[in-house]
Amino acid sequence: MIDLFLITIWTFGYFTFVFGLTGGGPGRATEIAPVFIYNEAFGLYKIGYGAAISFIMTIVVAMACIGYLILLRRMERV
Repeated sequence: MIDLFLITIWTFGYFTFVFGLTGGGPGRATEIAPVFIYNEAFGLYKIGYGAAISFIMTIVVAMACIGYLILLRRMERV
């Protein structure tokens, strides 16, 4: 369970690696959420759509962080 939270959080830090090395390609094989947001907002000029997706993903990461902190506190009590 902790791995799920950490992978969700860490995925958003890999934008520079994925975008710099592959740009999300070939095709869309290595496209992760931040690369998708970038392509939608700046590649297809859907700035509002990219902002909306970014906001939703911020909420998802915040929820993952909160869940991770709750699990850590429960593990400390054991």
